[in-house]
Amino acid sequence: MVRIMPQVFRLKDSPGGFLTRRQGEEVRARLVKLERDLPPNERLVVDFAGVEVMTPSFADECFGKLAESIGGLNFRKRVELTGADPIIRALLNSVLAERLNGSNSQASA
Repeated sequence: MVRIMPQVFRLKDSPGGFLTRRQGEEVRARLVKLERDLPPNERLVVDFAGVEVMTPSFADECFGKLAESIGGLNFRKRVELTGADPIIRALLNSVLAERLNGSNSQASA
């Protein structure tokens, strides 16, 4: 059985930092392309190792909008967030919950 290595995106290698919505938009565009190019049963691993600071604006623009655009279930199946410190992990969880729960409540209204 041949095991394919997952596609790994090292966030710290992205230029410009993790502060603004514009920076988040640029990283999200790269992640969208990588996710779309993956074979159906593969995962995109986003490695947060070495990322020490991230704003809520960046997290929402990048990861919140990515999850919203591909759908929460697809995001959980296709994208793995790894290596984030506890503060960034909490920020990501909050942003993802807000985007995904917000889109569900709007859809049912």
